[in-house]
Amino acid sequence: METSKIEEMKEDVTIEIRQAWPDLLALFPVGRYIALLDTQTSCGNYNKLPPAVLDHARRLSEHASPDWLEKYHQLVLLTLISQFPLRHVDKKIPATIIELFNVEFNRIMAEMGTTRKGHYLVACDYFLKDLAISRLKLYPCGPILLDEFSGIPKRIFFKPDLHRLWRLTWFFLIRLHGFRPCYEMHMHAPLRKNFDLEGWIDCNLKIAELLKMNPKIRGVFCGSWWYDPQLEKISPRLSYLRTLPARNGALLFHLTQDTSAATGSIEHSGTRRRLFNAGRYIPEIYMMAWPRDDLIAWADRQLAMAS
Repeated sequence: METSKIEEMKEDVTIEIRQAWPDLLALFPVGRYIALLDTQTSCGNYNKLPPAVLDHARRLSEHASPDWLEKYHQLVLLTLISQFPLRHVDKKIPATIIELFNVEFNRIMAEMGTTRKGHYLVACDYFLKDLAISRLKLYPCGPILLDEFSGIPKRIFFKPDLHRLWRLTWFFLIRLHGFRPCYEMHMHAPLRKNFDLEGWIDCNLKIAELLKMNPKIRGVFCGSWWYDPQLEKISPRLSYLRTLPARNGALLFHLTQDTSAATGSIEHSGTRRRLFNAGRYIPEIYMMAWPRDDLIAWADRQLAMAS
């Protein structure tokens, strides 16, 4: 990450804003906006910004226009990226992930000026993920993003099934030792190029590194169609998504059906799309929860075999 390039881009955007709206940055200081972002303390919810942030954005948009709010958000991203060397000092992040942050920062800067209208608004999940990366709420980890402070929702218990209730209670009390804090996985379109078995193994090795450095984190979890047992027949090349954690200490359990395929299960697969449209495939959403000790033990075995 080139510091001079970041500062040059910041200066260019600042000049552009001041030429159009001389008072905008005085009325809505970027530092104030970032301070409001930093007040977020809730588990998970990278996409649920504090009300004060949303109010700041709304007032700025009304003062200028949504177009200038987008330009302002570009300046926010650049400012956060420039502050990364100081912002990550108090966090325990391995060098391998620091390197991935720099890769993502270069991507975020390269995309400025090439995105469609509306990209840099809080209604855009892509922007919210890039904002969360820039403020160190989401960590890049190969094929996925990792929420650095999240928790498993207790609503998973709200099913009238005594066997399931006993199984989950035992797992979360005895194996995971609670519900939070945990890391939570999220997909992000720019990372899809790393979405294969090799990338997935590398991702989990990096998560193990993080867990070793952060002993208070109980493990990692994700709710997704990735863990649907149907994939073993429909898309066998993706079966590793389920089998890798399931065979190494993770618990997988059903959450719900995705009857509209809104979670991306058919987006990049002609086979799954045809089966869905024919009524022969309804995506099932499963939760995967992998306790820290089991994940670290798996990672140590992987590294021992590779040495």
